[in-house]
Amino acid sequence: DIVTDATLDRDGFGVTFPLATATRRDSRYAVHDLYLDFHHDRFALDGRLDLARLTLADFYDVFSLEGDERFSPYQGVTRGTVAIRYTNGFPGDSDSGTLRTIASLDFDTISLSGYAFDRGHFEGAFDWLDWSRGASGATLTIDEGVFHKGEGTVVVAGEMTLGGSLRMSAAADRIALRDLEGIGDRFPDLDGIASLTASISGTAEEMRVDADTLLSNVVYGGRALGDARAYVRMTNDGDPWVHDA
Repeated sequence: DIVTDATLDRDGFGVTFPLATATRRDSRYAVHDLYLDFHHDRFALDGRLDLARLTLADFYDVFSLEGDERFSPYQGVTRGTVAIRYTNGFPGDSDSGTLRTIASLDFDTISLSGYAFDRGHFEGAFDWLDWSRGASGATLTIDEGVFHKGEGTVVVAGEMTLGGSLRMSAAADRIALRDLEGIGDRFPDLDGIASLTASISGTAEEMRVDADTLLSNVVYGGRALGDARAYVRMTNDGDPWVHDA
């Protein structure tokens, strides 16, 4: 559902929507100063989204990505602002046009590949340069990604380039082992604190993570085990490191 007013340019080749409010399933948002420009036999759209509540599932549905397995592991509820610009017919545009966005978002809940976080914040840009290629035709820049899990924090920065290649770094501090999926639920008698630094490479389909992990104050069944340090690699069958192991 969309509610709005409109003002037409004098020459009839542009229209401004000062404020449009919309709902989509569980999401509510408003578009400010939306301008549609049809001048010079090309098209441009500019505006600012104010998100009162947006589920990532609804976002994927808008862009027909709900069935893309590369996105389904990333779910959550967010609010914030997004500056948007879409062009079609301009130099450098593909046949499907170019979508550019700059976002500042707060997450009330978020799950990243099965790891749940209490809250988070994102600053960055998403540019879709060729819609016909799906996610491979898009780029993602994470200027700041901060996610909180209990008393712990995970920070992520970097980019996904055209084709889905990843160049990112991550750091985690004071993550309780008892709160960590795959550990706390399988080893209820295990406790301690994990911190790490990591580089993320590969692609969205075949991600590789190299992490330097520190464990402190580790306790199992009430017995103190001390501290530990480990190098961890999350990879896939195509990694030469697997064949050489």
